[in-house]
Amino acid sequence: MKNKKNILLGIIGFILIIIIILFLIIMFDRDKKINNLNNIIIDLTNLYTKDKSIILNKDELIINKGGNYILQGKYNGRILIDAKSKTNITLNSVNIDTKYNPCISILKGSPVDFIIPAYSRNYLKDMYSSSTIYSEEDISIDGIGSLTIMSGGEYGINILNNSFTIKGSILEINGNSSIKAKDIKVLGGEIYFNSKKDSIISDNLIINDGNIYISSLINGLNIKNPYIINGGRSVILSQINNSVLDDNSKEDVFVFKTEDKILKDTTSFLTDSDDKLIISFSNNNDYNLCIISVPGVNKKSYNLYINGYNEGKKVRGVYGKGKYILGSKKNIY
Repeated sequence: MKNKKNILLGIIGFILIIIIILFLIIMFDRDKKINNLNNIIIDLTNLYTKDKSIILNKDELIINKGGNYILQGKYNGRILIDAKSKTNITLNSVNIDTKYNPCISILKGSPVDFIIPAYSRNYLKDMYSSSTIYSEEDISIDGIGSLTIMSGGEYGINILNNSFTIKGSILEINGNSSIKAKDIKVLGGEIYFNSKKDSIISDNLIINDGNIYISSLINGLNIKNPYIINGGRSVILSQINNSVLDDNSKEDVFVFKTEDKILKDTTSFLTDSDDKLIISFSNNNDYNLCIISVPGVNKKSYNLYINGYNEGKKVRGVYGKGKYILGSKKNIY
């Protein structure tokens, strides 16, 4: 019996070592990309770069050629990308603050891939602009760091007639509407949207992977065509739903309404008909409509409980494992 226990502990230890090695390989690869000699480093705090073709002043930085750029530091001004070719922008712990302009503007002919490296925390904040990130071209975001957008205008990200793709990173947007784009693809990463208006506005939405949490005062999803959920975890809380799920979605999805509003900052518990917990979450805004896509949502009957107690750690709106008390039952339909 003792030998079996030792063998089991040895196997678990070996698996943990493999996981740590894989993680370190990923970190090394990310750092290698950042430190590539072809990268152009821009120090926003000291308004300094070795690249003479970049126009850098107190209230606007202009990138006018394609390449690999690393932005770091604090800046009270706009980043304008007019490269006329594809550009890679690494946000390496930036803090960009503007009043009347977007923090980042991307002009026609300059598609941008944003890279958010490990351990980097990035912040974009505007006060009165129409959007915090404005683009006339496709945008993608990848990485394992975080990007937080505090939007004072209409949109956190506004992409005109083009696409937005998130492959990785933690993307948090707080403001009116979180994102508007013609096509939106979620291939991975973490999305945390807190919206006073419609959160996601698009013609087409495909969610293949990643963790999505949306709390909206109006529409969580305002999608013209039927949206597709093929994987990942989605918790979308709102008061209106004008969007339709595509029947070809590969992931099971449960949509429900409550008889009255669930008030802001309430802990909710969704269980199956036997009261086995499926997911527990909180809400940043009042809600009476919920779209849930998580493992275990594959039955016809569910229960909703509120105002209970949950000892699990809450990460971006969703509780992890821990002791809980369900609270009072709510009627859903």
